[in-house]
Amino acid sequence: EQTPASGNEGPLSYAFDGNEQTFWSSDWNNTDQDNLWVQMQFDEPTTVSALSYLPRQTTGGGGADNGTVTEYEVLYSNDGSDWKVAASGEWPNRSDKDVRIVEFEPVTGTYFRLRGVATWQSVSNNEKLMTAAEIRLERSDSEPAPEPEAPPAEPETGPEPEPEQPEIPAEPAEPETAEEPAEAEAPEDAVGPAEEPE
Repeated sequence: EQTPASGNEGPLSYAFDGNEQTFWSSDWNNTDQDNLWVQMQFDEPTTVSALSYLPRQTTGGGGADNGTVTEYEVLYSNDGSDWKVAASGEWPNRSDKDVRIVEFEPVTGTYFRLRGVATWQSVSNNEKLMTAAEIRLERSDSEPAPEPEAPPAEPETGPEPEPEQPEIPAEPAEPETAEEPAEAEAPEDAVGPAEEPE
């Protein structure tokens, strides 16, 4: 960062002070293009889905646009060492003083960086400068989408069993009835009543 401050130009705190008329400037004397970035840190892993960058608001000729980011990367990390790219692109109009907003798929990290892959400076072939009036991260209400899972394998199925036929109960047999006893006929030689003796 450029310290001590010179007018409205100076330390990194100027990019987070809410004042659009002040701006942070990297140290143009002792840096190179790989070191043109601003790092932001949360107290705990936080899900972010956008970044806004407001270029320096100075106008006029000369170096009014010096350090304006024209190509960028938004990086995030959980440990401050292993970095991943959340978004990248270009802002080709260096004279546009409006805020530039980058939206991307929600990512979760503790550390975030805006890196100036390319910046503009009035001195030809000299991109060793980065400036910013305001930089902000936007938290996301939604968590990052989970990695898609493989669909579960469908269970193997054999031929469908034939439905069981309901058992039909047998009709009850009619009860057998006892035959009525036949009347006994008297034999022809049946003995009649005994005669009284004389």
